[in-house]
Amino acid sequence: MDTRKGSITHVCHVRSERRPGRLILAGLAAVFAPVATVVLAATRGDVNLTSDVLTFLVGVILVALVGGFIPALLEAVAGSLLLNWFFTPPVHQFTIADANNAWAIGVFIIVAVLGIVGGAVLDIYSSGLALLSAGLKIPRYAAAGVDGVIMLLGTIYIVFAKQDFLAQFEGFLITVGVLIAAWCGVFLGDLVLRSKDYSDDDLFRNSGRYGDIRLIPVVTTVVASVIGWGLVTNSGASWLTWQGYLLGPFHLGGKTGNWEYANLGVFAALVLGFLVTIIFTSAQVRHQEEIDPAPATLSSP
Repeated sequence: MDTRKGSITHVCHVRSERRPGRLILAGLAAVFAPVATVVLAATRGDVNLTSDVLTFLVGVILVALVGGFIPALLEAVAGSLLLNWFFTPPVHQFTIADANNAWAIGVFIIVAVLGIVGGAVLDIYSSGLALLSAGLKIPRYAAAGVDGVIMLLGTIYIVFAKQDFLAQFEGFLITVGVLIAAWCGVFLGDLVLRSKDYSDDDLFRNSGRYGDIRLIPVVTTVVASVIGWGLVTNSGASWLTWQGYLLGPFHLGGKTGNWEYANLGVFAALVLGFLVTIIFTSAQVRHQEEIDPAPATLSSP
């Protein structure tokens, strides 16, 4: 019995079962601040500012648990602004008349930020484990330190040296998104064609029924990506201005037309990868499924 394979299958199954619950928690966290504001405003005479602060602090912790650093930071900022505007005299103004109230909101911000930083530390520790899994031969604490230094240097570079980073990063994501969409189309087409499960043993053997490299899926992914890149534009990233070369020939207004930012290339790559796989690999898939599974080999002790 392959306990390793069984454990991986069990973990994937458990994760798939937990994902809907996690999405529900993320949705609840997203609406926590506005709902809390409405409820606390309706009970303004029954609760004091301390209770209001604790309520919003619960929201920050909830968002940090299910959403991570950035959503929790946004929740903390939103909570402090809502507390100041709706619950701190004089209300409906971003001013605080009483020093005690200012202290309460200050404590809220401090505790919220410390909680967020704690979550970030855990994220860095997890990323350090990922470096070890990738084969880096250093102690675990050193791996966490390396990841922290990389994140710190990256943050300094983004904030102070590369202020147009978001435009560059957005262009990178769109470019990679086209490639991923093409691959997803190929994979989904292959999945639709199959009436049987994949043979796990043959997936890990070059001599198995699936072979080593299937030419049609590879060529389809490349061609669909090239077509997709011709239907997207990235004017904010100077190194990606070559994209969008098909918007003119396809009579879509060129790189500055109405379809400039529609990102049609992502959808086109997905559909093209799917259709080509369905049309040109159906016979190959049927042949693969007709092959009898290879007998299991017993490993020597």
